[in-house]
Parts: sequence; C-alpha cells; structure tokens
Amino acid sequence: VFKSADVPGMDRLPKDVPSRAKFAKLFREFATYLQAARIQGFRWEKTEYERKTDADDVAQTGTITLIPTEEKWQILLQRYKELAKSAPDDDGNGGDGEITFPIDPYLTEQSTGVIDNDYMNSRFVKWKKQLMDPNTDPQELENTLAELHKSFAFLSQEDQQFANQFLHDVQTGDAKLEPGKTFREYIADYASRAQNDQVHRVSESLGCSEDLLRKMMNANVTKDNLNEYGRFDALKNTVVKEQAQTYFTRREGKKLPMFRVNNRVDAFLTDFILSGGTTEVTTEEKPEPEQQKGEPKMTTQKVKTAEMQPAGSGETIKALSIHAPWVYDILTGEKQEEYRTWKPKQKGRILICSSAKVYRGYVSGYALCTAEIGEIRNYGDQYGWELKDVQFVKPFRVKGKLHLFDVDRSKVEALEGISLDEYMKTYYDPLRS
Repeated sequence: VFKSADVPGMDRLPKDVPSRAKFAKLFREFATYLQAARIQGFRWEKTEYERKTDADDVAQTGTITLIPTEEKWQILLQRYKELAKSAPDDDGNGGDGEITFPIDPYLTEQSTGVIDNDYMNSRFVKWKKQLMDPNTDPQELENTLAELHKSFAFLSQEDQQFANQFLHDVQTGDAKLEPGKTFREYIADYASRAQNDQVHRVSESLGCSEDLLRKMMNANVTKDNLNEYGRFDALKNTVVKEQAQTYFTRREGKKLPMFRVNNRVDAFLTDFILSGGTTEVTTEEKPEPEQQKGEPKMTTQKVKTAEMQPAGSGETIKALSIHAPWVYDILTGEKQEEYRTWKPKQKGRILICSSAKVYRGYVSGYALCTAEIGEIRNYGDQYGWELKDVQFVKPFRVKGKLHLFDVDRSKVEALEGISLDEYMKTYYDPLRS
C-alpha cells in the first residue's frame, strides 16, 4: 500500500483516502493475527517456526520464516495511530477532512515501544563528525545522513519535522550544539520552542494572558477538566474582545459581529489547549478564493508602476509571505502571478517566504526564493503581481507578517547555477512537513 502511494519508507501516511482505508483494514487484520500468534508463543526475536497443523499429518510439517520485523511493526503502528488524528481533505492534504473508515481505538492506544534512541543518536554523532571533517568523502556523508533519516520513521510526523529542521540548522550553522546532548533531546527542545512560539502568538493575537495560557498548557488538561476551578473561564476573561475580533476577521476574511467572536474564542482556545498547541495560528490575511483557482476570469488593466519605490534598501530586502503550496508552485514555475487585494508600492526583487501554516508535504516558515515584480494587473477586486526571474536561495527561517515586510539582506544566500531537481533534493525535501 505504501509503495503504491509513493511512500516506500513508510515515514508518513499516504495522502489519498483509498490508500489510508486499505492500510487501516490490512493493519487491523495483521494485528489480529499477531495477537493470536503471541498467545501461541510468538516472539519477534525468533525468526523461524516449525509448521505442523496436525500431529499425524507429516505432509504439513516444515519451517516458516518470519518476514516482518519488530521495527516495521512499530513504524506501521505509529502510522496507524496518526490515522485517528488526521484525515485528508478534498485536496489530499491531511488534517481537515472526515475519517470515512473504522479505526480500532485499542490499537491507537497501544504504546509504540521504546524508540531506538541509541541507534538514532549514534547515526547523528557519526554524521556530525563527518560533517565537521573536511576530508570526509561526500558519498559517505550522504549515506550516513540517509541512515539517520531512515530512523525518523519511528517518530511522529510532528517530531519528524522538528528533526529535519534541526538537521538543517546544523548544516547552516544556526544550531548550537552542546556536548553530551542527544539527538532526541534536540528534537524535544525544538518541539518545546515551537509550542512556546505558538502560545506567544495566541497571546498576541487575542490579547489574552500568556501566563495563564502557558499554565494550562503545562497542566496537560483534558476535555473533562478543562474548566476545573474556573481556570478556562479566567483565561477567556483576559481576552481583549476588539483584538480578538480583528484576529478572526483576518483569519476568516470577513468581519465578525462581537457575539460570534466570543464563540470563536471559546472554540479556538479549547482546540488549541487540548491539541497541545498544534492548532495553526494565522499570522496573515486569508488568501482570496481566486488565489486557489488560478487566474481570475476578469478583464485586466495594467497598473502604472512609475511611482513605485525600490524593494528594500541597503541592508534589507522586502519579503512577501505566501501559503506553502503556492510557494512550491512558484519554485517549479507553475505559478507566475500572485493575487492580492492591494498593489505594492515597491518594484524590483523581493524575497518569497512560505507562511507558518503547515501543509503536509510542503515547507512552511522558510524563505525559499527571490523574484522580480513585473507588471501589476488590475482585475477589478484584486491585483495580479507578475513574478519574474525566480532565483533559489538557501532556505532560512522567517516569521511572516502582513503585506511586504523587511528581512535582513545578509541572510539571503543566492544559489546560482543550481537546477530545480538539485534544489528540491538538497534543500527543499529535507524540510518537508
């Protein structure tokens, strides 16, 4: 199933619903057989078993060799547990759709066992030493990195993303390495930092108490005890209603009446706390519907750009935050025009960044390329920005903002003479969520 879905390493779930449903069915069947085998004395350590269905039937005797390994079982169990957390939507992306096939709650609650942290860490230590050694054979370094990536299959999808981010930061020199610190501890640090960033964003967006929100996050609350001792009500009382209204207006693309804002606050904070801080916190305007449908079918009018100023000056460059799937299309050349309800006052080269919202299979929260702003076309209710001469840059983290914003130009490292395939393999793929 995974090979057919182009996921041979089983490090993530297939995108399409039929493949997920088939995996769910086959895995439940395999788990049933495994449970029965364990009752009869099956052990993963033993790889050969004598076959004898009847004591008097000599023809049925023989040896059965165990094909699956405990490691593959643990990986598949991790993927099965993720089925209950994320259903693909109509576009094949995980997270927003409805699960249309049965999930066995008993299996989702099983422990995936102790992850082979020692093996993972040994691969990391080996790779780190080779990375620091200028005499290391590039092919040997690539092989060690590939071994390390294979061990990621034991991790959850979220931890895989943090692991890839950490490795990228090590390669770029942005990660601070500490003696004796294990690879798993670095992943935990990145996960903790990401949650802290999310808590801060929620506090800034809604105006609520960051301290109270953080205390609830650390208390590991459940749906049943969410408002124990009135703590959830106390948190909601710190929300600045006007600030929350502005946030949800930006998030949903339309102004909401205050009575609806209160409902949104309750639902959003509940989901954010119970999900452990994984709920996406919007930091930019909701994209216009036409942005998803391609070029609007409207008459166009070229907008004069004589009054436009250079995109950034001296030490900074202007940057634009765009949702990750569309940045990918810009990189591949499929998308050559960006649609906004406002026209830019800058011309020249800008930095293209993927927004913080996570789309499975894409890179979020990074600067990925630069492009020249060409013609600005007026489509009536929005403007089309022509993006020309796209140039890849070495990815680096960027916190997106509304409209055009400044980024330190010294962080932008152009990658000249590199093909799209090389860029994807070397820089983009390791950062995919």
